[in-house]
Amino acid sequence: MLRSVRVPPAFEPPFARAEKFVEQLFSDIQRAPERGTIHVGGDRYVMVRAESLYLSWFDALSDAFGEEAAREFIYKRSGLREKQMIFGGSDGVGSGLQ
Repeated sequence: MLRSVRVPPAFEPPFARAEKFVEQLFSDIQRAPERGTIHVGGDRYVMVRAESLYLSWFDALSDAFGEEAAREFIYKRSGLREKQMIFGGSDGVGSGLQ
């Protein structure tokens, strides 16, 4: 059973392989705070706080297209009369996609 997404049965096998790959990749995390490094699967990663990334992205979109267009791009209306983020900020990637 898939844990990260819900897809039609025909698409389950490739998503299951992807979940297994990501699980294996992130099972090998090596942190070295004294050197300021994080390695995942042997590759060096940079940790970025998602909220900081969102603010920079919003500012760049606003500068390029205006604040109203940036808000329209980032948010979409949900069926519950509330706005929903396209990309998750504090709770993981893709929380608003359904």
